[in-house]
Amino acid sequence: SKKKTKTIGTLLTGFGVLFMGLSMMSDAMEPLQKSKAFLHLMTTLSNPLLAIGFATAFTALIQSSGAAIGILQTLAMKGLIPFETAAFMVCGLNIGTCITAVLASMSGDRRPKRIAAFHVIFNCIGTLIFAGIIAFTPILSIVQSFSVNAASQIANFHTIFNIATTFLLLPFDKILLKVIYKIIPERSAEEEDSYVHEKLPRTSASFIE
Repeated sequence: SKKKTKTIGTLLTGFGVLFMGLSMMSDAMEPLQKSKAFLHLMTTLSNPLLAIGFATAFTALIQSSGAAIGILQTLAMKGLIPFETAAFMVCGLNIGTCITAVLASMSGDRRPKRIAAFHVIFNCIGTLIFAGIIAFTPILSIVQSFSVNAASQIANFHTIFNIATTFLLLPFDKILLKVIYKIIPERSAEEEDSYVHEKLPRTSASFIE
């Protein structure tokens, strides 16, 4: 049908634009190979904590983990970032992407704040776990054995990070929820009444009274 053909065409166009964008970014990164300042920065980021911190801040700034991954893949394909550093940065960008949920939860309602808190805690714990896994297991060598392409290696590690963290933390969901409810507890009856009066229009609040 026409609708199905249009959907497939849109999908293929999206992939085409995606790869064209990666190609353009790759060309734009070319001068960085000769930049002493950039190469010095990348050498500094070989420190795992700095790599995680930089990726967290950068992703929070641009508010897009997808864009951050794309830039990271481009740098890796150009040989500007070793895979080990890129792996730690993947952990960091998973923390940085929480900024979207945090900003969206800035309203007075506590439910979205709990969801944002869960997102932050989940990714922070996942990062701690994977920092240890990277340090004490051959996981990076295993991921590299799947593909010789730097972009694919980063994508594979990102996928493994999210799936493994989910399965590792799933049995502890009740504990995490208890921690979140300790951080962001339920309102008392007086607080709830005050919150309703603040949020409702004056006429509605008067009606409740």
